[in-house]
Amino acid sequence: MTRVTLCLLVLIASVATAWAEPPPLTDDQKARISKLANETKQESERLKALLDLRQKELGEVYAEYKLNENRATKLEADVLDLQRQMLASYRKMQVELRTLVGEERFNLLRRRLDNMLKTPPKEVKEKGQ
Repeated sequence: MTRVTLCLLVLIASVATAWAEPPPLTDDQKARISKLANETKQESERLKALLDLRQKELGEVYAEYKLNENRATKLEADVLDLQRQMLASYRKMQVELRTLVGEERFNLLRRRLDNMLKTPPKEVKEKGQ
């Protein structure tokens, strides 16, 4: 076998491997990923709805000529806390996802989960209501 032929075979094999599907998920992995995705989506929707509400309230406070600085400070802190909670929830999902699947499957699932989290939420209520 010539050196060129050998190089072509190695190249073809590496391309085929790169396009190969990762191993299928087990039933346990599917269940855990589904639970993780649903819980993350629900929490994300709840936090986003609260964030939108607090930002609207803050806009109303800013719209008044006489600024209620105490109320504005409280709402600003609420907005920052909700943003922190959203980031923490997303990070938790990212960490847990990596414990459930390998790198090949992760790259596929990451895109799917990101798309799922971007879909418009249903009606969301504050936690505890």
